[in-house]
Amino acid sequence: MIPCLVVTHGNLGAELIRLVELVLGPMEGLASISNENRSMAKLKADIRKWLEDPNVATAGGVLLFVDNHASSCATTAQIACAAIENCVILSGVNLAMLIGYASRRESMTLEQLVPELLQIGRQAITQLDLPDG
Repeated sequence: MIPCLVVTHGNLGAELIRLVELVLGPMEGLASISNENRSMAKLKADIRKWLEDPNVATAGGVLLFVDNHASSCATTAQIACAAIENCVILSGVNLAMLIGYASRRESMTLEQLVPELLQIGRQAITQLDLPDG
């Protein structure tokens, strides 16, 4: 299983995980950290603490989602993961990506999972047609 950490502003990550678990049931190895009331140093320390957890550190690869590519969450995640092997950070997290992660994390390697999640995330962003009349 590939462990995953969702690093976001406010309660977004925790709420996305709550919705994933509502659909698929409880998820081990899926956690969130908010930047709310955390300095960059504290956020980095909390991400590092998660990365150093024995269940995460021995997994052979980890996945981090952030909400915005040019944000403090993204920058801090990049700094925290700089020396970590097989650590991938994906920005623009959405519900479809997390459901895709949760349903594929046992059957795919990190290298297989990443492009799949990027495709799922992009497909979830679309303009919906309005009904006639």
